[in-house]
Amino acid sequence: MTFIPPLPVPRWLRNLAWIGIVVWAGAITILSSMRPDQLEDLTTLKFWDKAEHFLAFAAGAANLALALRWSRPWPAARIALVSILAIACFAAVDEIHQLFTPGRSGGDVFDWIADTLGAAAGAWLTLLLYARTSRPRLFAPARD
Repeated sequence: MTFIPPLPVPRWLRNLAWIGIVVWAGAITILSSMRPDQLEDLTTLKFWDKAEHFLAFAAGAANLALALRWSRPWPAARIALVSILAIACFAAVDEIHQLFTPGRSGGDVFDWIADTLGAAAGAWLTLLLYARTSRPRLFAPARD
């Protein structure tokens, strides 16, 4: 029984994943620059604030983990760790950025914790799903 590695990911797909990271970071930065009244006008669905942070940063970490998986020959644990640390650092900078936004109360440690937990969930879930779906299918020989 031999291991057949998964097919390489096309360059355009890798590039699209990295563009997705830039778009995600830009969207988070724009949202963090808005006053609370502008944010309320923008959102139609109201969730608990920490759940919104969790989901937004889970999406960013999932995208980063996928981009790294397709770009680097690293083990999954390293990809998850790098993704979580990078997104957690971005979340910390985002909280500092909100300190200088009129009407916003940045520097919230609990927002940062929700962001970091979301990053951990997004990175690990993406890598687990990737591993599960990219495994080569080796079938047993047919019996007579």
